[in-house]
Amino acid sequence: MTLLTAVEVRGGRLAETEEAFPLSADYIRAAAGKTNEKSAEQSVCGLYALLLLLRRVGADTRGLRLSRTEKGKPYFVGSGYKFSIAHSSSVAVASLSDVETGVDVELLRPKPDAAALAARFFTREEAEYVAASPDKSRAFFRVWTRKEALIKRDGTGTDMRLDLTDTTKERFTEPSVVCGGEYLVCATGEAEYIATELTVAGRSL
Repeated sequence: MTLLTAVEVRGGRLAETEEAFPLSADYIRAAAGKTNEKSAEQSVCGLYALLLLLRRVGADTRGLRLSRTEKGKPYFVGSGYKFSIAHSSSVAVASLSDVETGVDVELLRPKPDAAALAARFFTREEAEYVAASPDKSRAFFRVWTRKEALIKRDGTGTDMRLDLTDTTKERFTEPSVVCGGEYLVCATGEAEYIATELTVAGRSL
């Protein structure tokens, strides 16, 4: 089973995250030490979201060590837990599973050139979907988050061509959360959204 959650990006989460992952001090220090303060907070909050999911399943996080593959995909060394992390503006998301998983999130915003960009970078079927949608911006970001989630699941890195990543043959879980604006979340496969901080749009805790 895959679990999915979203948290607000803000400061004050570093100490708790460091304490929870003592074997990953260098990894967390690198995330928190980014020169861009916002980027650093986003990275730490992504790990915090992951921590909340691990606590949900009763995992002993103190024995987990974070690392990255050559392509940059994060993983736990010698563990059966699979995960993915993403962030956009004021929201960070994480998915946790016993199979390879990928997640992405995007702040929904106007995209006047959505159809043209889709025709350039998406598959023909995806571009047609965006062009036919009454809300082309939403359709564009839905396809975009699906592609990013697949790329993260497969660990192919940023060198993967978007037009070769076909989302039409895959299944996704796609909630929306609100944190100032609306954020489109996408996880590969079937996932259960856990409202640790942010609830699915239209629902309340």
